[in-house]
Order: sequence, then structure tokens, then C-alpha cells
Amino acid sequence: MLHRRDVIKGLLTTPWWAPELYAQATRGLPALKIEKVDVIATSPRPHYSWVFIKVHTSEPGVYGLGSANDRYLSWAAKAAIEKHLAPYWVGKDPDRIEDLWQSNHVRSYWRNGPITNVIQAALDSALWDIKGKRANMPVYQLLGGKARDAVPLYAHAGGPTFEACVEDVQSWMERGFRHVRIQMGGYGGGGLIPPGEGSRPESGFSGKAFDEETYIDTIPKLFEHVRDKLGWEVKLLHDVHEHLTPAAALELAKRFEPVRMFFVEDILPPEQD
Repeated sequence: MLHRRDVIKGLLTTPWWAPELYAQATRGLPALKIEKVDVIATSPRPHYSWVFIKVHTSEPGVYGLGSANDRYLSWAAKAAIEKHLAPYWVGKDPDRIEDLWQSNHVRSYWRNGPITNVIQAALDSALWDIKGKRANMPVYQLLGGKARDAVPLYAHAGGPTFEACVEDVQSWMERGFRHVRIQMGGYGGGGLIPPGEGSRPESGFSGKAFDEETYIDTIPKLFEHVRDKLGWEVKLLHDVHEHLTPAAALELAKRFEPVRMFFVEDILPPEQD
């Protein structure tokens, strides 16, 4: 007598298309429907929240998890799910992932907003989680199989000075990391002018301020210093965090060329991409 797991192992060695593979793996199982959606709001640290959904189905023990995170509008995402979208999902067939995505997308008059999009992503993840659990196979197998055996991880390094950054990068390298992101004192660090300095009206803002030219002059020099001290074995990353205008972003990218950055993240704000 063949067990379900044995059947699935046999199917994985056969060149089936994903829908056929899934249909074979779930043959004989009852039809599913979404029974309820839990919205789980967390606060891992002050002033920071992360929203998850847990989609329960009519099959006992089969549920899916998804992340509906919006860093600055977490509670808006939570309310949108609880008040508007979760009631619409209840009773739907979780196998119809694309259909649910499309129906969610077009039921709103104003589409492609950040709240709607993070919720769509959460639902998508949760439904694929359900599909993988039900078929008793990893989701990547349903999506065409593995593309790679592993992916590199990167560590976050930083410090208030060039030397402090070098030491932090070196400490991560000693722990086995070969990809390290460096921020000088946090996002925007290296481009902040102290209170009262720089070109500003006497009666205007007098606190610490961000200055593009200072940033563009400082940050590439930081990475050149790291390269001089630690060589080319480590791959270097940096997050601009959308602080620059398009012209300044181009200038920064040119100045980064000699240090061969692995990637430069968010060099432009989304509306300038």
C-alpha cells in the first residue's frame, strides 16, 4: 500500500507541470475554504510594529502565514485587513491564489496603494503556505523547483568613525560573513551637519541637518578606507535610505565605482525611480 509521502516522492522525479503535480498530491482531499483570518500585530521594539496574518482553512491544522508589514503605517494595514479584506476572504477557496489576488486588486477604486500592496503580499504568502502544506512539499517545488542551493547573508556594521566601521566589519568577517552592509552612525550618517553650521537662514531651522554634498563627499571615502584596511575579500553594501536627489544619486554612484560595491540600496526615493 502506497502512502501519500511515497507518491509525492515519486512525482517529484517525474517531469510534471506544477498544476498536475499539485492535483496528484491532493487528490481525494476535500475542497478547502477560508474560515477565518487572524491579524497578529507585534511590537518587537518601541515605535516599531509588524503585522502578520494567519489564514485558517476548513481543514483542521492547515493554515497559512503572511507578513503585511508597512513600517510606518502598520496599524492602517491591520485595520484594513480586519475591517475590509478579511471578511471578503472568508468563504473563498484558498487554492485560487491568482483569482483572489486579482479580485482583491480590482475591488478597490484606488489601486496599487502601499497598504493594499502589503496586504496582497501577505495573502499571497499565506495561500502559498497553505498550498505547500496541503501538497506536503516545499512551495519552491510547486513553483518550478530550486534555482540555487543556498543564498548569502549579509551583516549590518557601523560606527561613528571610519576606524569604528572597519573594526565592526572585521568582526563580522571573523564570524564568517563575506557580505557586510556599512552605515556610518545610522541612516544618513556621514551627511549630517551639526546644529548652527552650514548654509541656513539665521531665523530658520537650527538643529542637526542632512546635507547631500557632505554625504557624497564622506561616504565614498569611508568605503575606500574600508577597502584599504580589509582588502577585496569582503563584499560591501550600503543603504542610502532615499536621501538623495537624482543628480546627487548619480554622483554618489560614480564615486562608488572604484570600491566595487555589491549593492547600493534605495539610492533614490520610489517616486524618482
